[in-house]
Amino acid sequence: MNKHLISWALVFVVMPLSSCEVIRSSQPAEFKIEEADFERDGEQWANEAFNNAPEQELALAENNLTGLMTDEETAARRPVAVVINNLKKALPQSGVSKADIIYEVLAEGDITRLVAVFKDMSSEKIGPVRSARDYFLAFAFDNGAIFAHHGGSPAAYSLITRSSADNIDGMYASDAFWRDPSRLSVAGMYEHSSYTDGRRLVEKINNENYLNIATGDSPFNFKDIEKTEVYQTIAITYSKGYVRRFEYDADSGLYLAFNGDDALIDEETGEQLSVANVIAQFAEMHVIQGDAAGRRAVRLTGDGKGFLFTNGFTSPLTWRKERLDDATMWFDGNGDKLTVSAGKTWINVYNGEVIVETGKKAVFRK
Repeated sequence: MNKHLISWALVFVVMPLSSCEVIRSSQPAEFKIEEADFERDGEQWANEAFNNAPEQELALAENNLTGLMTDEETAARRPVAVVINNLKKALPQSGVSKADIIYEVLAEGDITRLVAVFKDMSSEKIGPVRSARDYFLAFAFDNGAIFAHHGGSPAAYSLITRSSADNIDGMYASDAFWRDPSRLSVAGMYEHSSYTDGRRLVEKINNENYLNIATGDSPFNFKDIEKTEVYQTIAITYSKGYVRRFEYDADSGLYLAFNGDDALIDEETGEQLSVANVIAQFAEMHVIQGDAAGRRAVRLTGDGKGFLFTNGFTSPLTWRKERLDDATMWFDGNGDKLTVSAGKTWINVYNGEVIVETGKKAVFRK
């Protein structure tokens, strides 16, 4: 059995915040067969032999997106980045709790969309899936991922063509997507009814002969960072109706995700989403002049600043991306590769204020 164990000896610089601060943008068993066994019923013998066999150890490897151990097949698989509908009318979402990294960013109309990056392809329902914007592809490129979406803006289709990005489009890949009948039966829900799943995505990837082996390095260094008892909440107001809030749970060392004051629930598991790390990535963005739909331009190349939130602590960071199809590089305050807690990460691509509160009690207002 091959085990790949990676340990990091890194210094993690953390900065606890005061009670309330505003941050601004600037991973064949053997058993003995007794002679008497041959005298038993063949099926009974086979069942007993199987049930009494010693447990086999699974070969494990590190998931390079989370730093957590998983089976070797999952660890070696190329991830898939899926555009997820985040319109309030489209909630709840399905399958997002299995994503390794979730990006959130504004689209037109002051709404946000998610790009959820998966290595685990066991989810039986992922979505609802929505259309692409050109800057969404940057998140797929960050992780060497195949890009899954249902439709797209003219700029998104242009970039897909120019970059030859491996993609699965629900407009043309009906074998990889389906419409949820329960949503189709409700007026106005057609555009919020497109779904995919892990099995269909893997089959489509194989049929398209896309490379399905992970390439590239991990975006972060991972470390088991000591949990704190501090109470910390993070509020990111993308727009008046879209506030992403995270509440640190000291018992688990995870951040619970909220839509405003409402828990963000995965419809398939019934559980609230939680992540080990929250990142605020400050990026310049603006509504494109003359675009009738009010689409945005988001600058994700060059460099910028941001903050990491992990285990109740806050740490400044910087990011750099030379070309759109390069992977974003993340650095801590000392200029070293960013170290995060092993686990899932939520990256908020944003250009406004992040309100952080610490202490035993905090009051949240939209």
